[in-house]
Amino acid sequence: MRTGRFGFIGWNPFQIRLALEIARDLPGSELVIEGKPPHLPRLSKDWLDSLEIPYRIVPRSKMASIDGEYEVLVAQTVFSGIESLKSSKIAWVQYGLAKDRHNYGMWRAYGDLALVYGPYSAERMARFCPVREVGNTRFDAYRPKLARAKGLGTILYAPTWGPLSTQDEFLDAVLELSRDYRLILKLHHNTAIKESARRERLEAKGVRFYGEHDDLVPLLAEADLVLSDFSGAIFDALLAERKILLLQNNERSRYGRKLGPKSLELRARERIGPVVKRPSDLAEAVQAVFSGKLDLRIANEDLRNELFIRGGSAIARAHSALDALASGAIEPPSPSQKALRKALRLGRGALAKAALNPYFRLEERLKPLRLR
Repeated sequence: MRTGRFGFIGWNPFQIRLALEIARDLPGSELVIEGKPPHLPRLSKDWLDSLEIPYRIVPRSKMASIDGEYEVLVAQTVFSGIESLKSSKIAWVQYGLAKDRHNYGMWRAYGDLALVYGPYSAERMARFCPVREVGNTRFDAYRPKLARAKGLGTILYAPTWGPLSTQDEFLDAVLELSRDYRLILKLHHNTAIKESARRERLEAKGVRFYGEHDDLVPLLAEADLVLSDFSGAIFDALLAERKILLLQNNERSRYGRKLGPKSLELRARERIGPVVKRPSDLAEAVQAVFSGKLDLRIANEDLRNELFIRGGSAIARAHSALDALASGAIEPPSPSQKALRKALRLGRGALAKAALNPYFRLEERLKPLRLR
């Protein structure tokens, strides 16, 4: 039985906020929250109720059962049970530009449509499924603060998580900047949820930070300069027209499933912002940016034009594309895209049957799903 036209899938606050931007004013939309430890216990019923949109929580072992309950399932990345879907169409919503190897991976062939930021992503995603360029829906309401406080400049530090983060090397040097600048620290949502050692290091120093329930976009409006590493926050800052410094080092040792020499955050960094490889060089680089000695505004604008379509409403364009997909007005995947999807289903289907589904069922018996 169909319960709605569009089911927006997510399991953490970042994904839910992105889904909400599109789902809120799209008739027939519902949030489908995959009950995925350790994320679910960090969500509160009060917060979910405040979103003022219908939602449901589905255990990981039952995600395949929602097939056919929605005309279109809208997701940002692979979710449990995706290999079993036959009735509902799948639409991808782009959530970032970093980590090319993941963002433009073969898993995109599960999709019947990808909503992307602009030409760069469209070219890469079109190998796997039909594509529509809509822009970044998170920035429809973005307005930078025009009236800056006198005195201290504002620096936003937004590192990524896991082995691609340079937070461990640069944190002390970043905190030193608070002597001369107003400093805002925004942790990656997975650092806030999964990386207790990094959180505890900040707490031990008495540092206040924004976490997984806080949105990066309003913080960008406060910032004069953004510091980041290999995070997708780089490209949010670029779209927000903020100055950027890249705290990147030992990149070859970080190559792997997500990062490689062709990743955009490496290939285009001369057009994004100056690169700081040593913590001891950070203060001088910050001063050079604020003084205007390091100025990449022209290169930044050229790169923005390659990466994003702007103007009008990205949300309205997303609504139009999703309506078209639901009504059958989007071209179907090509024969080669269908063949790739079939191969993915066979491989992941065997894995799900042998390992994933039994693990999910055991996990749910031992740890019943509960909100915070």
